Parts: sequence; C-alpha cells; structure tokens
Amino acid sequence: MFRFHVRIPKLGGSTLQSGPGPSHSVLDGSDVIVRNRWQLPAHTVALIGRPALYFAIDIKTPRLALGPLVIPALHKRWEQDFGGHLFVAIAGADASHVVILEGGPTDADGSGALVPFAYPEDSIADEGLIDFPPIVISPPNGLTQEAFAKLVHSAQRTYDGNQRYVPVEVPFLFVGRDSNSYATSLLLCAGVSSRGLPEPRETVRFEWLGYPGMKDPVHLSNFGTYLGAPTKLASGAVDVAYHNQDGSVRFVIVGGEPGGRAGLPDGTDVALDERGRAVFSPEDAAQHKLPLAQTAPPEHIRTRRFFPPDPAAAGGFATLVVNGKSEPLLPGTAYR
Repeated sequence: MFRFHVRIPKLGGSTLQSGPGPSHSVLDGSDVIVRNRWQLPAHTVALIGRPALYFAIDIKTPRLALGPLVIPALHKRWEQDFGGHLFVAIAGADASHVVILEGGPTDADGSGALVPFAYPEDSIADEGLIDFPPIVISPPNGLTQEAFAKLVHSAQRTYDGNQRYVPVEVPFLFVGRDSNSYATSLLLCAGVSSRGLPEPRETVRFEWLGYPGMKDPVHLSNFGTYLGAPTKLASGAVDVAYHNQDGSVRFVIVGGEPGGRAGLPDGTDVALDERGRAVFSPEDAAQHKLPLAQTAPPEHIRTRRFFPPDPAAAGGFATLVVNGKSEPLLPGTAYR
C-alpha cells in the first residue's frame, strides 16, 4: 500500500503579524526611524507597498519506488497575495535613515482601533517583500519639499485613534478602515488632492484586492484637520484654509481655472496647476496675506476623543461649511 501525503500547514498568513522583528503600536507621538533600505533621495516623501495578507498551499509527496520505476518526491508551493499594505516614508536631509508613518491595530489579534504602528519595514524589505518601486510624492503646487514633508510628518502626531481597524477593507463586509486608508489620509492632510493620489504601477507582486482602503481614507477630522470658509479673491480665484484643532492654519489652498493664474492679496501672481490649485504653508500664506478668513473649530473637533477603548466604526465626521461656519456632516442631517 502506498500513501500519498498532502500537507497544507497554513492556508493563510499575514506579513503584518508574522514579519521578522517586533511590531507594536505607537501612541506617544514618537518617530519610527529605520535605515533607508529603499534608497530614497533626501527631502522626499514616498509611498511604499508590500503584501499584507496571503494564501499559501504547500504540497509534498514522498519518493516512490515501484520496481524499476521511480517516482521522485514532489514539493509544490502555491502562494497568492490577497491584499497589500501601504505606508509612507520620509527622508530628511540625512538620507541614510527615513521616518516611517503607517497604521495598524491596537490589539495583536487584528481588532481594536486603527492607530499609528511600527512594523519592521526595513527587515521585511530585505526579504524582497515589496509590491512596487517606492512612489516619490511630489509636493502640491506651491509647497516646497521641506514644507510638504513637515505637514505629512505632523499629521501622524495629531491623529486621535478613534477609528475602528479592519485588516483589509472590503466594502459591505466589515465597517472600519485599514492601514491603506491611514496612509492616504496622511497625504490628504498635507494638501495632496484626492484626485491626485498616486496609483501603484510597475507592480512586482500582484494583490487580488489591491489596496482597497486607499479609496476610502480616514476622515481628516480624525487628525484634527477641518475645512474653513472659502472667500473670493479680487482676481476671481477662491482661497480656503484647512485648520488645525486649535483653529490655527494648517495650509491654504487657492483655487481657480485649471492651468490658470491667480492674483493674491499681497499683489503677487501665482500659477495654478492642472486642477486649478496652489497650496501654501502657514508661513507662506501669511506672507501673501492669506487666508482672508479663518474659521473657529467646530464642536466635533473640539471634543475629539484620543485613543478611546471603543473606537468609532466610521471614524470622524466629514466637515462642511454652512453659513460661514464649519460643521460636521451628522447622520440624519440634510443640506442644500
């Protein structure tokens, strides 16, 4: 009698849980600094992707001898990535190391809140687990590299952790957001247009679901960022400030005709990008006498909960401007 042995030791796994080295949440605002394994240039912000969840089937059969007939042992392994993990890396003036910004769960079993996290990304990259070459994110039109990196970096330190975590966000199955939702929001908190978010290309590894949470970012209100009242400039363009929780200006956007120009209150003239935007840091905005109006913090920003034990499933509320005041889009409300 001959026995054929098919061994399936593990149907699924996760580099988020089984990667080399320790993994832990980062709730104290400290930086996660690793060597620049990806050789990013100085003063750059990059989006990096790698596998997050995978399926694997391992099949082994013994060597068989049937008289003069010999059937060699068989070992086949099939592996497929299910969904990818995105994170942001920032290289400063010393490009030998980078700051890693990424999200993960508060609980080791993958439950709880979506919070800043530290995975051993340089060790994982050493193993060749990368989905595509790092995407260097260009600063929004009007921002310097340094100002852009500062805005991205500061966003993680203002995050409140009041958002339920899901390992891979699949619509209609579980309510919550994943690490890709978090990485996307870090860029939006620095003035990147939602229509200008990068699309991973030249993929080395294929992810069945791609990076689903990328299309559903965490609300900016979870970072204490809210939209202020827009005002019309004399040139016909419009300026609007995004604010921090204390009401200070985070950055200012001037909008007008795509590819056009806009005159600013200080008399200078700026070029707008292909989406009709120019973004200014708080310091540059003040020099240009922007914004024309600042908006007081709304109630849902003033009363934010930081790292609560019962994170909100849908996270914070989107912010609207109603009659010159910033307000949350609450369930059951309607506006024209």
